[in-house]
Amino acid sequence: MKCQNHPGEEAPWRCVACGRSFCAKCVKMFAAAGASIATCPVCGERCEDVTQSEEAVVAREPSFWHRLPGIFAYPVRKDGPIILIAGAVFFALVDLAASWIIFRIIVWVFAGGYLFRYFLSVIYDSAMGSPTPPTWPEADPSGFLGDCFSALVRFLAPALVSYAPAVGYLVFGSQAPDRTFALLVIAGSLYYPMCLAAIAFFDQITAMDPVPIICSIFRVPFS
Repeated sequence: MKCQNHPGEEAPWRCVACGRSFCAKCVKMFAAAGASIATCPVCGERCEDVTQSEEAVVAREPSFWHRLPGIFAYPVRKDGPIILIAGAVFFALVDLAASWIIFRIIVWVFAGGYLFRYFLSVIYDSAMGSPTPPTWPEADPSGFLGDCFSALVRFLAPALVSYAPAVGYLVFGSQAPDRTFALLVIAGSLYYPMCLAAIAFFDQITAMDPVPIICSIFRVPFS
């Protein structure tokens, strides 16, 4: 953008009220709470740095297609091999313990919950830009079972919400797969990963609010 007063100058500042754009020479700077605040020379409202806006940051980031080849190297970066080996040993022992029928359900509920805790941390860390996989979650004995069960609920709840319309339509509606059922499955498949990402970010079930999730889904193709 160009400056409102100096057409030949780039305008890194934009007023949040009147929308006018200004260069560094035009805005008035004030110190408040230990930070510098730029204000509009016309209306006096705060100006935002458009070079740090979401759109500008996204424009500077590598594209999805540029990053795609590196995705396959993600599991083996840094401590990735050690994490994979430790996980393989742990779940092999879990599988051995689960061979005893009396423990099978209990063991797999909490082992699955622990694995889902790790899945959620992978989603969060990678979305925040970390190029390497996170370590396995800490296993605090005092709250381990509760944490695993909570992670299990947070991982499965989005699936239930996402595919409930398709299942309900199949059970109470057509009784057989048809075009509407296929559309509901596709819609659920689009809704589920964004819903899961929201839960990974906010770490609570209430993050499944459909309004921001649907808005985010429609924003993704344009980003």
